[in-house]
Amino acid sequence: MSKSGRRVSDKPFTWSARKVLLPIMSAILVLPIASSQVRADSRPSPKPSPHSSAEAAAVATYLSDRLNKTSASRARKMGAITKQISVVRHSLKNVRVDAKRLLKIAAKYKGVPYRSGGTTPKGFDCSGYTQFVYRQIGIELPRVAQDQLDWSNRISAKDARPGDLAFYLTGNYAYHAAIYAGNGMIWHSPHPGTSVVKVKIRNHKMAYGRIPASAITPGLQIELKRLEKQLGILAKSPGR
Repeated sequence: MSKSGRRVSDKPFTWSARKVLLPIMSAILVLPIASSQVRADSRPSPKPSPHSSAEAAAVATYLSDRLNKTSASRARKMGAITKQISVVRHSLKNVRVDAKRLLKIAAKYKGVPYRSGGTTPKGFDCSGYTQFVYRQIGIELPRVAQDQLDWSNRISAKDARPGDLAFYLTGNYAYHAAIYAGNGMIWHSPHPGTSVVKVKIRNHKMAYGRIPASAITPGLQIELKRLEKQLGILAKSPGR
């Protein structure tokens, strides 16, 4: 109370006190929290505990089982591919020209005149005739007689069968090509002034050639190469 008898208000004092005390109290509250955070962040991360011997043994067993299963699976695959290769090789060994069809085509051009260098039904020379006839069944022969002999698989006269190639020789050189028709007969285009005809083989030195299996069934040859490559990859794969 003042000397004049009036009461002095305490509001100015209270507001001033708040202005002083609030910052102090905030600092007191924040300091422990910040200190606690610093301590938590500086704590090192826990190290993972090593596997127990039982866990290590379980992992080793699992990996060993996987390896054994992989090896068994590869062995089965290799066995299956080996069998397929055997089947394809057997097919290639025993494949034959369709002789009946071939000789029917050969006979169709009976009477076509001989023409030097001829490769069409307008006129054939000897190797032009053989090349044209085999082409009708999907087999591509080289152009001249010696090349056809070199390209074919040489066989003996006693092993010759219809559909094989037959050649007249001088020395070891093939100068004439024909299609063997069986029973000592051939289809050929003989020489100028003659025409395609079927005749009995006379006094000629002969050679015989068989069409390679790869030329008859190129798809089988491609399949054989594919299987052999696949088998080689499996054989070289790790984990044997």
